[in-house]
Order: sequence, then C-alpha cells, then structure tokens
Amino acid sequence: MLDCVVDDQDHTHALLADGEVLGCVSTRRDPIRGCTVERLGVMPYLCAGSPAFRARWFPHGLTRGALAKAPAIVFGRHDDMHDAFLRRHFGLDAGQYPHHVVPSSEGFMAFAVAGLGYGFIRKSRRANTWRAANWSTWRRSAKTWCCTGTTGRCSRR
Repeated sequence: MLDCVVDDQDHTHALLADGEVLGCVSTRRDPIRGCTVERLGVMPYLCAGSPAFRARWFPHGLTRGALAKAPAIVFGRHDDMHDAFLRRHFGLDAGQYPHHVVPSSEGFMAFAVAGLGYGFIRKSRRANTWRAANWSTWRRSAKTWCCTGTTGRCSRR
C-alpha cells in the first residue's frame, strides 16, 4: 500500500534522511548520503486575496498596519513563506498577524475565494516570491513511488 502525506517542502528532506519516506519534493539542493537530487524547477507564488477581501482589508494597499489585522491563510504549521514575506517586506514577525491554517490546496483556495483571508497562491507567471523545488530519492529506490506536488512526501507501507 502507498501512503502519501502532504508536508511543507522545507521539511520533507528530514523525513527522507530518517528513512520515513522513499522520496520527497524539497527546496534543498544537496543530496543526503545515499540519495540523488533532480532539479524540478521553480514555482512562482503570488500574494493574493479576493477582490472583496482586498477592498475591506487593504483599501490603501498593503501596509504594515493593515497586514497586522487582516487574516492570512497559511498552508501548514511548517510553512514559513508567509512569515518570511511579512518579515522581509513589512517588519512583521510570526505571531504579529492573525492567520488561518489550511493544509489543503483546495481548502486554501476555497478560503481565499470566499474572502476569508489572503495568502500565497501558486501562479504560472509573474509573482513576488519564488520557491525552488527538487526531487530527492534513495539511489536504490523501489520502482513505485509518487510525488504529491510541490509540498508532498511519499512513503510505501
């Protein structure tokens, strides 16, 4: 049986190193001992919210004060993309803004479309944040393994 579990791409490498998974998508370029890495490319992300959400929470654009009050959407507890963006561009640290945790791509998008928050959504072109993705796997891996997108991990049971 196959057990695919979604996790943040910055944390999947540790699961591979611990032998919990056969392969993972990770932002790390360096292979761990006994593994290979294949570059998958980069994924652009756009900080976005629904038009109604933007009108209500950001009538004067993205400002530090508005961002400290507007509810954000983050993918998971390990996902630090939002924290890094707000720290770098607005001087806000984790815990200085309200946020929903929605660890599902479909749920994340549904929250944003419903106007419940703003967050980083993958975009195929022009974006303000980019993440590199790499596929890491054991050199002697089994014939069957899977990848669950940009934030996945895979294991076989």
